[in-house]
Amino acid sequence: MRVLVVTNVYLPKWLNPKQSSFVRDQIALINKYHPDVEFTLYTIRGNENKFSYVKSIWEVYKLTKSGKFDLIHIHYGISGLFLQFTPKPPIPVIMTLHGGDIQIEQGKKKQVALTKKIIKKCNYVISLSERMKGIVEEYNKRTSIIPISVDTEFFLPNHHTREGVVKIIFPGSLDRTVKNHPLFLETVDILQNKYGYKVKEIDFDNISREEVRDNYRMADLVLLTSISEGSPGVIKEGMACNLPIVSTNVGDVASNLEGVANCAVAHNMDAEELALLCDKCLKNEISGITGREKLAQLGFDDKTICDKIYSLYKELTK
Repeated sequence: MRVLVVTNVYLPKWLNPKQSSFVRDQIALINKYHPDVEFTLYTIRGNENKFSYVKSIWEVYKLTKSGKFDLIHIHYGISGLFLQFTPKPPIPVIMTLHGGDIQIEQGKKKQVALTKKIIKKCNYVISLSERMKGIVEEYNKRTSIIPISVDTEFFLPNHHTREGVVKIIFPGSLDRTVKNHPLFLETVDILQNKYGYKVKEIDFDNISREEVRDNYRMADLVLLTSISEGSPGVIKEGMACNLPIVSTNVGDVASNLEGVANCAVAHNMDAEELALLCDKCLKNEISGITGREKLAQLGFDDKTICDKIYSLYKELTK
């Protein structure tokens, strides 16, 4: 099976060997479990040159008519711009949405409006959460939730013993507004001044996959303060390590953490509430099953998720 991947969010390993990439990792994993799939990548470098989107319209259209591919898989809404300006491709088109391309909370209003038009032209749309699926269904009924998977063999349970200082992970880049670092800092300030904790912040900014794993092992808590998310991988990684997790109510976090010991989701974007929940989790006051047990129930391991995507490929190309 020959699949053309069209995306503006592919991060090649040579560009930043430390940074993980959802699209790059997913392609490699599908190849691992289903080696009969042959991927060809068309990357739109929109951050470098906005004209590359215009250029992609004709170039991708030519590729779709070349007879070299059985299916097109688009990652991120506006990467499918060619669908708006060219005839319907002769092969099926799948789009995976990533969050900011369909959820208005991330502030990309023009992108969201364009994505809604583009998904009407797709044969199938992969959503990452119930919220995203609900939005998509207004424009394309052929959608289902296939979230980001987690490598449960790489991310293993945390055996760290707390020694005075509480190490709390900020799982994102400090300069990305959507990750809401100011709310994280406000929550930490309350934890220190009101609850008496001494806190050390651990940032996940430009570090390797191995460094991410090692940081989970030495941490006491993951605190996600994002304004909006799709299906944040950091939550599943923290679950795989059986870490306490506190989060704002974004993406699929609430359903993933439901019933998990020492994990909680705030009702509001409120530092006082987040700090209270952090205190409860750190004191082992929230009962439930382990994060790994919940991941197993949800079927979020790499192979299960790759099998779902492969089945979708097969269904659309038969």
